[in-house]
Amino acid sequence: MLALHIVSFAALEVDFNAGWRFLRGDGTYQLPSSDDTDWRDIEAPHDWAIEDLPSREEDDVTPVLAVRHGIWRFYRGEGNDTFAAPGFDDAGWTDIQVPSDWRAAAGYEAANASGWYRRNFTVSAAAFAAARAGTLRLALGSVATADRTYINGAKVGSTGAWHKPGGCSSRLDYRSYAVPASALHVGPDNVAAIWVWSEGSGPAGLVDWAQPDRRIGPFDPGASPGHKQTGYTLGGVGWYRKTFRPDASWGERLQLFVEGCYMNCSVYLNGEHLLTHPYGYTSFAVDLTAGGLRLGQPNVLAIRAESRGSNSRWYAGAGLFRPVSLLAHPALHLAVPGGVYVTTPHIALTASDGLRADATVAINVTVANARGTTAAGAGARVELFDERGVSLGVGFASLPEVGGGGSASVLLSTWSPGQPSLYRAVATLSCGGGLRDGCPDTETATFGVRSFSFDSSAGFVLNGQSVKLHGGCVHHDNGPLGSKANGRAEER
Repeated sequence: MLALHIVSFAALEVDFNAGWRFLRGDGTYQLPSSDDTDWRDIEAPHDWAIEDLPSREEDDVTPVLAVRHGIWRFYRGEGNDTFAAPGFDDAGWTDIQVPSDWRAAAGYEAANASGWYRRNFTVSAAAFAAARAGTLRLALGSVATADRTYINGAKVGSTGAWHKPGGCSSRLDYRSYAVPASALHVGPDNVAAIWVWSEGSGPAGLVDWAQPDRRIGPFDPGASPGHKQTGYTLGGVGWYRKTFRPDASWGERLQLFVEGCYMNCSVYLNGEHLLTHPYGYTSFAVDLTAGGLRLGQPNVLAIRAESRGSNSRWYAGAGLFRPVSLLAHPALHLAVPGGVYVTTPHIALTASDGLRADATVAINVTVANARGTTAAGAGARVELFDERGVSLGVGFASLPEVGGGGSASVLLSTWSPGQPSLYRAVATLSCGGGLRDGCPDTETATFGVRSFSFDSSAGFVLNGQSVKLHGGCVHHDNGPLGSKANGRAEER
């Protein structure tokens, strides 16, 4: 087996991390004429999901129906779902301050009891638009114990077992429900109604039993579709824009290489859609030349990222969380990514301590030709180096053979945590006229040689030696720093 890491890609790699403009929110921003003067300047890597949110009152991008805090009308008893109707007469009900324990606030001390809450609230145009887009949530908060929640008579959610014991865990659940546009109208006369059943004789009703209903920094339990699974962060949609002028001397082919964009990222060049990359944890390259790149002139690159937040059971982050670069090639070049791919199809350990092995190293070279014509006289040279820089062998192939790969049997040191021996395979492509002439392109792959197995008696065996694993569940984020790549934090 092998450990493979691509170190360098092309004849020219341009750092493309600086000079981006960013907007949290969605719209038609791929056009060169789109106005981004009010956007923020950022540098990749970037994770907007860990950045402080505006207050709920100021946030038109992710509005929340924050109805919990304030004076509600309150009814002691079971009732029925007609109590949720907008036109229901609650004049005989009492006022109660929320959040509170209804036993103290309303003197309602019955055990295993039901109660109703009603209040009017205002829906803004931004909140209604979010409901139409399917992203609006009602921030209810913690309830002791079970609830059925209605908006303008329509049931929008419920949590907990009704009239059944064993609801202790429900007290810990923060309640946040998606609200459809069909249940709302813009204006002040919308009605929220909450039917609550409280188990036992402990605190009851809309009481702050667990997390309080509030927005702090990047965290908002009421607006987060992923809830505690994603750390109560929001994600959403974000746009990046950058204007750049590529130098005509860089090469015949320019690619945008994105090491990581979370998630479902769409790339536009001068208003034209070039690619949508699903998921978010894999790198991708975009051919800008084929997409109408104008050398020596201003070009507008736009990237839309969508991270809705209900996508994982960990904090995923949002945006260009890893570096971005421009790769400049000749028209005939090593493919990106994966132009050089190394495998070790055969490994035979030659020492009892597993430190040496007789290994067959197979190096596959993939070439891309963007000229539209056959590249006559092109070829590839592949050289293998050890960690001291000593050459272990050289191979040649003419273009029809490139990609088929070549192999050589050599004695190598194995890779292990105690002895992480690494080797380099350097592939150089000539576009014609000999390996030293034309327009060469070079790529280096660093790899290690190892064999491993698992079985019920020996457990994990690396290079013939039993290894005891000590580890943990470590995700790619760095706590309060978010998911963006940070070399010093990852080293620490």
